[in-house]
Amino acid sequence: MKVPLAQGAIALLADSKGLEPKSLSLVDPLARELAATPVDASMSARELALASLQGLLADWLRHEPGARLGQDPEALHDLRVTARRMDATLSLFAPYLPEALVRARGQLKTLLRILGTARDLDIQLGELTRISAQLSEGERPAL
Repeated sequence: MKVPLAQGAIALLADSKGLEPKSLSLVDPLARELAATPVDASMSARELALASLQGLLADWLRHEPGARLGQDPEALHDLRVTARRMDATLSLFAPYLPEALVRARGQLKTLLRILGTARDLDIQLGELTRISAQLSEGERPAL
């Protein structure tokens, strides 16, 4: 059975902290727990990568509802930024991360393409709204 990317990431990251997510649901208490790892100079590359990914996953969980529901174009932008940071972290620290987590990078790249298309449409709609406001009432229906 294929586990969705965010749920799979939650499972792997929770496991790395010794947590047991009860249902793999995307819930705020788990996001807060995942984001709670402080970073310091004594950490190994693996610990640093996992701490970074934990914080990014918490960001993902914070932005995902607004992006999914289409309530705020900025939530989609913030989700894309978070996904790009996750991709960069997975790439940079690949030798130090669990193989299953590194393999999830392909799914993340697919999501980035999809989110990019949605973001492009949001920008285009915003531009049409801006241009429409500058047109006369008679020209707006043509737009």
